[in-house]
Amino acid sequence: MTEAFAPDPEVVADLQLRARTERDRSRFQGEPRWAPPRFVAAWKCRTCGVLVDVTVDALERLAVFNSILRRRNEAPLDHNAIVFCDDCLPQFKAFAADHARGKTDRLAEEIRKLKNSGDPVSEHAVIKTLRDLGHPDVGGLLACLAAKGPTKKTRKQDGM
Repeated sequence: MTEAFAPDPEVVADLQLRARTERDRSRFQGEPRWAPPRFVAAWKCRTCGVLVDVTVDALERLAVFNSILRRRNEAPLDHNAIVFCDDCLPQFKAFAADHARGKTDRLAEEIRKLKNSGDPVSEHAVIKTLRDLGHPDVGGLLACLAAKGPTKKTRKQDGM
């Protein structure tokens, strides 16, 4: 036989308070949740040079990223090389997708060369190409291939 538990008085009080105040507009007094963006600067579009309005948030984000880059001893972002106007943005997105696909295909081709190599560590040109293409972990890839040991060449590669 199960006993009915008495409701927790704190939970009951919270539910009653929620029911009384859920449609109360006075809770939202103060700063509005949304405000129109404040444009404080204009930067050149990186392709056509048209001035593009920039918000306070964008300036703050640029400052944050530049401080991170300075700590890494890297060059800061140039504000004239990071903004696109409304006309150039669709063209850039189409170009970026094609460029990324080509880069991925090129990386895959170079990785296949390393895998088919008898000694992947000695393939200095392929390793350099992988680093130039921005492979995230060339050292890890080489360690993984070295741990597997020498690979078997297929008949097609032997010339048979």
